Amino acid sequence: MANGTSIVASNTFGIMAIGDENRPITVFVRGTRLNSEAEASLVNSQTFVPLRATATALGANVQWNGEDRSVKVTLAEQVITLWIDRQQVKVGEEHFLLETAPFLRDEHTMVPLRFLSQALGYEVDWDPVNRFVHVR
Repeated sequence: MANGTSIVASNTFGIMAIGDENRPITVFVRGTRLNSEAEASLVNSQTFVPLRATATALGANVQWNGEDRSVKVTLAEQVITLWIDRQQVKVGEEHFLLETAPFLRDEHTMVPLRFLSQALGYEVDWDPVNRFVHVR
């Protein structure tokens, strides 16, 4: 659309966005604004967020394995393993494919917010007018 406004949608671990693509996305985790050096961004119609800041705000622990470039996220009994630049993820003992692989941006691991949040038992809501994402 003209002037940077567009409509994007995804039905698998995605978030629908309507509005000015140039405005920042603000993420709120359990009512508190997510603070991180890396900003949330839309990639292939999905909101990507910095993993460590987001997982920590959700109460999870994060472990980096530099040998195989994987990240393990643990919350209570739930364990998620993601690999940089690989669409395959492991949740518990099950394997899934993400639409877009986690990636590194300025030394931050960026992951799809909806996938991470839902895999850890949280709900995600998108406010397209204000470009807010609420994780509850």
